[in-house]
Amino acid sequence: MHYPHTVSTIDRFINQFITLPFFNLLNREFGRPKIIDNADIIEQSLTVSFQGRNGTLQKTLRSPFNRFKNKDDTPLYRSYPPGDIWVELDGSFSFAGKQANSDKVEPSVFQAYGQALFNWKIKNGLITSLDAAFLGLKILTDNPKIGQWLIKRFPAIIIDEAQDNSAVQHALFDKLLTYGHSHIELIGDPYQSLYEWRDAKPRLFLNKYYDQSWLALPLSQNRRSTQRIIDCFSIIRLAMDERITSKDVPIWIFR
Repeated sequence: MHYPHTVSTIDRFINQFITLPFFNLLNREFGRPKIIDNADIIEQSLTVSFQGRNGTLQKTLRSPFNRFKNKDDTPLYRSYPPGDIWVELDGSFSFAGKQANSDKVEPSVFQAYGQALFNWKIKNGLITSLDAAFLGLKILTDNPKIGQWLIKRFPAIIIDEAQDNSAVQHALFDKLLTYGHSHIELIGDPYQSLYEWRDAKPRLFLNKYYDQSWLALPLSQNRRSTQRIIDCFSIIRLAMDERITSKDVPIWIFR
């Protein structure tokens, strides 16, 4: 592919054309932040050492993160390490996509902890890919001209493996639609969703598939597997799903 075409991951697209070049609109102290997806690096950046009462070297998180406590008065960061705190589409915070245990920590305390971490990452120019997608959406929302420029730069966008898009990624491309984009194509198969442990939301892909405002085209021909293999797999598919048929796949017989 040559200019003006671009082939990349969604994370790279968001980082290259939205979050990195326009991060200064959020924090003018950093022209371009560093994107760090290793949770340990985030925690190491927040860790400070001190000498304990018995003379041994101790470690804790820098203030104010060491002040957030569980209900039993233990440090919150030991139960919920900072590298696993995610920002969600609505701006709330979760622990790797799950709500914090309200029996162990006050929800308001956990949210304040997440917000403090998020603010620190923006201030210091150290963000994750999940943060970058959320910030990219904010940049687009606050600056429609950037969205309009993207539409001119990329008049056609094709998203493969769309079943693994996150809620924030869906919202980001939906924002381009509200700005007038007229050709965004999603290709995916909810049965092949692999990243729900991360932040994938296959249900959002299905919602668009059944939405009358989208043109849904089922792909029901398989050119890779024999019908026998397809039928075996189809046992776990929903009865309402369109039947998949093998197309031009030779059947090898071994003796």
